[in-house]
Amino acid sequence: MIPKLNINPRYPLVKLADTIDWGHIHTLCSPFLSESEYFAVQTRLIAGLLYLQHEFDLSDEDTVQGWIDNPHWQVFTGEEYLQTRSRVEPLSLAGWRKGLGESGLEALFSAIQDTVEKSGFQLSEFGWNKYLRMGNIDKELLFYNPDFSKARQVKLFKKYVEEIGFETGNFCNRSCSYCPLSVYSRGKQETMADELFDKIVSELGYLEYDKIINLNLYNEPLSDKKLVDKIKKIRDKVPNARINFNSNGDYLTRKILDQLADAGLNSIYVSMQLGKNESYSDDIQKEKIKNFLKKLDLKCEINYFIPSKKIEADVNYKGLQLLVMSNNWAVYGNDRGGVLSHLSENNRFEPCMRPIREFQFDFKGNVYLCCQIYPNDPKAGISIIGNLNQNSMAEIYASEKATNFRKHLYPFSEKYFPCNSCKDASFAEESTAVLRDEIINRLKNMNS
Repeated sequence: MIPKLNINPRYPLVKLADTIDWGHIHTLCSPFLSESEYFAVQTRLIAGLLYLQHEFDLSDEDTVQGWIDNPHWQVFTGEEYLQTRSRVEPLSLAGWRKGLGESGLEALFSAIQDTVEKSGFQLSEFGWNKYLRMGNIDKELLFYNPDFSKARQVKLFKKYVEEIGFETGNFCNRSCSYCPLSVYSRGKQETMADELFDKIVSELGYLEYDKIINLNLYNEPLSDKKLVDKIKKIRDKVPNARINFNSNGDYLTRKILDQLADAGLNSIYVSMQLGKNESYSDDIQKEKIKNFLKKLDLKCEINYFIPSKKIEADVNYKGLQLLVMSNNWAVYGNDRGGVLSHLSENNRFEPCMRPIREFQFDFKGNVYLCCQIYPNDPKAGISIIGNLNQNSMAEIYASEKATNFRKHLYPFSEKYFPCNSCKDASFAEESTAVLRDEIINRLKNMNS
């Protein structure tokens, strides 16, 4: 029996699918594809796959494989039941693009993008391609301008930053093999100074920030006794932001879950960890997920499963998303700025958009290149781009050091430390290499 897709209805891509007028999309596509053999497949599948390919900047093969692996993609293209084999071949995508032509593709992408913008969805997980649209890029994103006004700094920050991540304290009660805590201690338990926290929340309000806030760096958020009150303060200042955090779940109880939901938290991502010297096992990790949800008196349904790689159970609790998951960090792990050498990659050449779309800082206000930098790494200082006790978020984002990092990571090129050994996914096709160089050269010769 084929299982019916059971996913989180608040997931951005699922919400977008419900908002799009697919009848209008069919009308747009019909004149271009009605005479084509490719029109035998329903329009929503055609349009959905082409849009996902466009936004992810993927090859035909990777688009089809992504559809097989990701149930959210399947829902977006109209599926009700989980599909384990593709209903199309990669070659079909080329046929559809040819059938639609340049004008048809432009009409399709514009129609869906209009819905995205009007509805205010945050589709950052597959929206990195926008940083390649030449007319969309400000020179100051990649080239430092010492005369850049504060008003323009704020505008730059609001335009590009999709996610703000910070820790309210430094403590974590675990020391996992895929985390730098297993190598360097965070020292004595400390929390962010109230004055700094209030400054950050005020800035978020001033910016009218309405995107993602993650209350994480290398901490266990639930170890902060004032976490619920802090979430309430953030929610009061930025009512439209999406507030999340990652957790090992050790401190989570049904009572605390109720408090977090009432405070305005949107999501908790709970990771089921491996024990010391324990190897990844699908069966064992599924049992851990089941037992964790049983502890909270919640029903367990596995919504997403990639054998030997990833397991997820997604629960909607009073409007709060509780995503309990297990990742095989031997596959997905990162070396965290070179700290975890067993997870390193040699001589990275691919681009990275994290310093463009993310803004990450620790409980002391130190702002880092990205979330992969571990604050207690003795070499972390090279990756600090500013401190929020001295400057605003917008000022630091527009600073010379931050700008130089972004320019270095934008093209296909040999990367220097700490990025040279990072294996973070780039979502970048080598076919964009020339375009990236053209954008840098164009911006370099542009008047600010």
